[in-house]
Amino acid sequence: MFPFEGARHTYDEAKRIYGIYGAEDQIKWITGPGGHGNLGPISPAILGFFLHHLKGAPAGDAAFTPERPPRAEDLLVTPTGQVSTSIGGETVASIVRAHAPDLPPQPASPQDIREMTGASAMPGTDVPKTGVARKPAILMLDSPEHAAPELDRMAKSGWVIVALQPTPAPPGTEGLKSPYLGSFNLLSLRAFLVGKTIVGIQIDDAIHAVDSLALRADVDPSRIAIYGNGPLGIVALHAAALDSRIRSVIVENTLASYRMVLDQPLHRNISEAMIPGVLRKYDVGNLVMAISPRPVTIINPQDATGAIINKEQFRIAAGYVFQSKGQAVRVLARKTGEPLPFE
Repeated sequence: MFPFEGARHTYDEAKRIYGIYGAEDQIKWITGPGGHGNLGPISPAILGFFLHHLKGAPAGDAAFTPERPPRAEDLLVTPTGQVSTSIGGETVASIVRAHAPDLPPQPASPQDIREMTGASAMPGTDVPKTGVARKPAILMLDSPEHAAPELDRMAKSGWVIVALQPTPAPPGTEGLKSPYLGSFNLLSLRAFLVGKTIVGIQIDDAIHAVDSLALRADVDPSRIAIYGNGPLGIVALHAAALDSRIRSVIVENTLASYRMVLDQPLHRNISEAMIPGVLRKYDVGNLVMAISPRPVTIINPQDATGAIINKEQFRIAAGYVFQSKGQAVRVLARKTGEPLPFE
């Protein structure tokens, strides 16, 4: 969870500060076998520390016996066990939800996108090419196992394809610690600490990949498309909003609205797509509007829990995108095995 040596350095620094006030014996470094949260082997040392300093007991380990009350409800301080439901308190989620502004139905600006995500890549300049047969091209942001059938079909249809798993890929094992929050939850939190977002890093990768496509002699730069699956659909929308060389967009199994993360009590696999403060500036629908009049196809949009929503539900979440004059938006359902609707 945290580097062991980092914790050791923190302890050494804290003990030095305690020592300035003559209290160096009132902080203790306790370690034991096992991973994060394995308190059983060190419980006697922890209990002994608190009994010594809070109750004047002799220094050293204390006998620790795990106990459970005969009735679990005896531990409840309020009738429901929750302050928010018993006495009308607030939660972090309810406070954030109350302060989230109502966004105007307008395109997200490149400045806001770069400010929120930390994306820094600038679209390159196309070099005109002559005398070469040009082909349509597509940048596929997807896992190899999911993209493989489409890669083969589109290659046979004459497309130039670049399949990309943007940084960080492949995911590690950190998702085991927070399976509902997704494989990138802890890495996303670390990115926030240094002013980065996973979305921003992946946007830069996508734009650099478009640079590579646009410079190929066999690619028609006016027919470059992008596809993003799952959280990478969010990346595809951001990249297209920043890079006008992307002429059409298809996203699949992608979050329909950041607002859903606030409004739904639970969410799943959102960490890879999260951007701190994003709802102060724009939502997913505002990205779609920023891509206009280039066509956007949204396949099997999802809510914050990962459940697929239909076209009517999408209109409730982001219906304002259909109100923009000249906006070419399609919301489609696709079954497993059906080809992607590329033109």
